[in-house]
Amino acid sequence: MPDVFDHVLRLCGRKRFSDAHEYVSELLRERPDDPLLCLLDALVYAREGQVSRARDLIEQVVVADASCGAVASMIWAELGEISRAISFGRRATADDLTEWCGFAALALAFAAEAEPDHRSEAERAARKAVELAPGEAWAHAALGQVLLAYTPGPRVHKEGVAALKRAAELSPDDEEIQALVAQHPRSFWMEGCLALLGLLLFVAWDQWTFEFLGDSVARSLPFGQEPDTAREIGARAVGFLIVSVAGTAVVWIFWAIKVVRKGDRVSTVILQRRTASRNRHLADQADLRIAALSAAVAVCVVPFGVTGFLAASAAEGVPWSPGMEAGPLAAVAILTVVGSVGTRWWFGPGQLRRFLGVSALLRTYLAVSYGIVIVTIALSAARVTDTALWTAVVIIHIAWFIAAFGPIVIANRLHRRRGAPR
Repeated sequence: MPDVFDHVLRLCGRKRFSDAHEYVSELLRERPDDPLLCLLDALVYAREGQVSRARDLIEQVVVADASCGAVASMIWAELGEISRAISFGRRATADDLTEWCGFAALALAFAAEAEPDHRSEAERAARKAVELAPGEAWAHAALGQVLLAYTPGPRVHKEGVAALKRAAELSPDDEEIQALVAQHPRSFWMEGCLALLGLLLFVAWDQWTFEFLGDSVARSLPFGQEPDTAREIGARAVGFLIVSVAGTAVVWIFWAIKVVRKGDRVSTVILQRRTASRNRHLADQADLRIAALSAAVAVCVVPFGVTGFLAASAAEGVPWSPGMEAGPLAAVAILTVVGSVGTRWWFGPGQLRRFLGVSALLRTYLAVSYGIVIVTIALSAARVTDTALWTAVVIIHIAWFIAAFGPIVIANRLHRRRGAPR
């Protein structure tokens, strides 16, 4: 019966109500006295908007067990009669304390009401559903919806989004769950904070940051021994980049350890998330636009990390040695290939074209970022020594880095516009 229920919900999510009615009718011909099938038919009518027909059907059904009570609770919630939805949800949990769907239905009924007085009871019901059925997508979806329904703080919001993402991983083909994930995406403000921190570190690049972090690694490099030269500055940059890459690797290692401790395989979780992400972006144009804005943030930071050190060195009157421009040039080529291949692998064939087509801002940011990098490398290769010009180039790098906040702000506005709890 869970497969039947999921299939009916999937058809309703695609607005194929006639197919859903036909599917349930075929099952009813085989089992005309099955109350759960009658309730499923009523659920289809409720989602179709035929309120009176759904109400007539549900009132004729005798709710015999927890599963029926859970579906009845869902229907009354769809019809907007939250008190009756809560009543049937409580009856379902009382009939069978081991049936997760009753607790999930009760939690969703409370979430639809969103009364602060019922918050703790709603959360307990949702957590009980997850405890009873940790492998059921809708148990996690119920927990996520409950946590996000009561104007949560940052910690609770993060947990609620994580619960929805877990549901999407367990059921990557469920359009309704994917839509819930799209309504409550993670906040982009953490990226903004990290970007601001990176800017502050860059401003202090010749002070504590690079001297402590960069030099400590640079001393072990063969070209980092000559003081007060372009090679030393380059060594500091390489050293700092090594530290940054190592820090990123540590974060990924900790994530992998958490996945393994939960009993999952890292490769399986990655593939599940990739499938869920593909389905979400293919089904939702607005979600694709938000992903494109996230890509624009990354693109905006590239000149800062690739040619910012070169420009800063030249602005101090220490231009790089001839031929050293090959490093940033190779970095841009590698990032371009990795970005293209990574986008294709994660989102599927043709998605890079969709990303560029859906967001004029991403196209603009790509063009400007490439322009800054190419012009900076060209000036260095031409042995330009005007420190005033190089200072202007440094200011452009910093200003363009700050411009990364533009997509972050726009993405958050889109989140708020789409993410109001239902």
